[in-house]
Amino acid sequence: MSYQTRMFVALCIPALIAGGVSMMAAVAVGGISDLPVAAGDDAWLHGSGDLVALGGLVAASVSYAAALWRYRRWEKGLSPVCFVCTCLLGREREGRLGPYRKCLGCGKNHALSRV
Repeated sequence: MSYQTRMFVALCIPALIAGGVSMMAAVAVGGISDLPVAAGDDAWLHGSGDLVALGGLVAASVSYAAALWRYRRWEKGLSPVCFVCTCLLGREREGRLGPYRKCLGCGKNHALSRV
């Protein structure tokens, strides 16, 4: 697996997690909303599983669009890159020696300020 592939997978993981969790929640909510029907009563949240799935799909799509936006900016050279593998750098984090960014490709830490 190349560094660029690892970077792209790291960018898309939040969208995949959002989609998977929302689909599991939609199945659970759909099953719970059908319980009164099994007991002979009226359904009290009819179609709620579909709404949860739709909301999760929207959240996953927004997350994926943000990842593609960051990837597109990296392709154009408008975002900070790793000097080792030229992949995109992650968010700024606070470390014991000061702020740093982690490379999404090779995983190396890059200091933002030197003492």
